[in-house]
Amino acid sequence: MRNHAGVRHGKGMTLVATLLLVAAATLSAAAALRSTVSELQLTGTLLAANNAFALAELGLATGIQKVLADPASLPDAGSLSLPPQEVAGTGSINTVIQAGAHDDHCPALAPLPGIRQHFEIRATGFADRSVSATHVQGFYVCREVCVTTECVALELLPVKAYWFARAGTDQ
Repeated sequence: MRNHAGVRHGKGMTLVATLLLVAAATLSAAAALRSTVSELQLTGTLLAANNAFALAELGLATGIQKVLADPASLPDAGSLSLPPQEVAGTGSINTVIQAGAHDDHCPALAPLPGIRQHFEIRATGFADRSVSATHVQGFYVCREVCVTTECVALELLPVKAYWFARAGTDQ
């Protein structure tokens, strides 16, 4: 059916329906794009968190290796900072060995007088997106207390006491 100008009545409705469908498709595509971008950001953050975790573990391993290779370098008080490590393409690591309390409970040295000194290795891995993970391992070392000049100090291997991890982002 045609109106007075000779135009069909249904033609205008088809244009409106087509425009509505195009608008709905555009909105759907925009929502899908936004969701994809959010997922990519989340994936990047998770990858950075995994890298930070691995870096912190590497820092702990470096600290343990230092302790086993050179137990005499352990501080009697305060802390010993190991040189920062850069891991190409992944991030960096800071590792600190902190001296802790002393006690007199070293059954492995009995009947010799001994002290048990507690330490803590704290390694923090830093990755992209300002993500960090800190791993802490406590250990102790039993040492003989030399009371005479002829005494040869006996030092046993470090014993692991505890381990924990903390992850997060730098603020």
